[in-house]
Amino acid sequence: MQNDLDWFCGWVAKHCDDEWEHGYPVILDTYDNPGWRLRVNLENSAMRSRQVLPLVDGLPGDDRWFSCRIDGGMFHGACDLAQLPRLLKVFREWAEMSAE
Repeated sequence: MQNDLDWFCGWVAKHCDDEWEHGYPVILDTYDNPGWRLRVNLENSAMRSRQVLPLVDGLPGDDRWFSCRIDGGMFHGACDLAQLPRLLKVFREWAEMSAE
């Protein structure tokens, strides 16, 4: 089975269509709590219209925290520094669920 990082890279490549990638489709950066923040533009994806419940564990500033939601056609995820693998896994699970 393909790991989540390799899957994510392939997902991004699959959605590049000479337009999507020019509109800030994926932003992965550090967050000041500290942690990671992932934002993905869901235009032209099966996830665009999918409604999912937000996922929240802990609060920014706690030792362990995690948050994901889809809002305004964007996937928004944030987590403490140790949970980037979980963030990619959750995005993958939501994307694969949307493809069914």
